[in-house]
Amino acid sequence: YTGAFKSQGDQNHIRTLSKNDIRFSFLAYTFGTNGIPIPKGKNYLVNLIDIKKIQNDVERAKAVSDIVIVAMHWGTEYERYPNKGQMELAKQLADMGVQIIIGNHPHVLQPPAWITGKNGHKTIVFYSLGNYLSAQDEIYELIGGLATIDVLKTKMNNEVKIELVNPSFFPTYNYYRNNRDFKIKSLQNVEETDLKNSRFRYEEIMKHMRSNIKDLKN
Repeated sequence: YTGAFKSQGDQNHIRTLSKNDIRFSFLAYTFGTNGIPIPKGKNYLVNLIDIKKIQNDVERAKAVSDIVIVAMHWGTEYERYPNKGQMELAKQLADMGVQIIIGNHPHVLQPPAWITGKNGHKTIVFYSLGNYLSAQDEIYELIGGLATIDVLKTKMNNEVKIELVNPSFFPTYNYYRNNRDFKIKSLQNVEETDLKNSRFRYEEIMKHMRSNIKDLKN
């Protein structure tokens, strides 16, 4: 877990995971807490979006990892494209050196994009992956998905090079009836009896998600 913490020491600890000789770090922030006040003296409970704090955390994360991944709770609910604030914040994160940004909160899918950081590296931002599991009922709220990106690490002359390649998106459909029998299904393979015009929906969603990355795989 990250983004919410049990103590100041817990918040100060950078979460990392190693796989195939690549070390990943994970950070998370939110624009707010739905009006619920943070208890006095316990600001460590939740990471609010604060550029100075994020910058400090990212620098500490970069010191112990190859890849910095940041989850952002941001954006406007039910808007299918990122707003200006999301795009500006994503650029700030890219300029800090964050390589992967994963967004949530809008409840609907927003097209991912590549961003170039000020040092020339590429950052991928998944502005919103929509709902994965929910009891909402509008069509775009019932379609979410899974995103992947390959991370390549090469070493040459004592220098480490990190590349992000092959971004992909796998759309899902959140099926349920009468607030029971929830099932996450492949949107590409969902049956017409479960989703009317299912093939059209699949093609529509993939076109939408490829708005910025034309070669986005599925």
